[in-house]
Amino acid sequence: GILRIGFLRRGFLSTPFITQERHHMADAKADSHADPAKKAKAPKPKAAKKLDPKTLKGPDFWQKRIDRFEELYKKQEEEYKSKSKPMKLKLLDGKEMECESWVTTPIVLAKKISSQLPDRVFVAKIGETLWDLTRVVEDSQDGQTIEFLDWESTEA
Repeated sequence: GILRIGFLRRGFLSTPFITQERHHMADAKADSHADPAKKAKAPKPKAAKKLDPKTLKGPDFWQKRIDRFEELYKKQEEEYKSKSKPMKLKLLDGKEMECESWVTTPIVLAKKISSQLPDRVFVAKIGETLWDLTRVVEDSQDGQTIEFLDWESTEA
């Protein structure tokens, strides 16, 4: 059989799905030489059988890669915690927001301002630098102005 792997898009996440199709070369050859009248009577192919990806076993090297990633990620988190210190960022209206360097991300600050703001913005501007919403704020940005950009604010 042939395994087909696809992805269902759900917002930012993709969910993998796997189907298995059965195809026999003998059946294909027989169909190509069959009488046209018999082709009309041929049964419809069965729908592909869906397989649960949780039941399939991945290659052995995947676990080594996952373990290595977890090790490096833990090391990075520890490094960020050691660099962490309280700081303030200014909003455009002059208010100051307290945050923690190397821990807080612009998306967290946007959630503190408004529950709808994170859904509208796609990037933050800290000082003169565009900043990804999921990237941690660095201590060198203490006291700088933060601005959240949406599509309307970027149109010229």
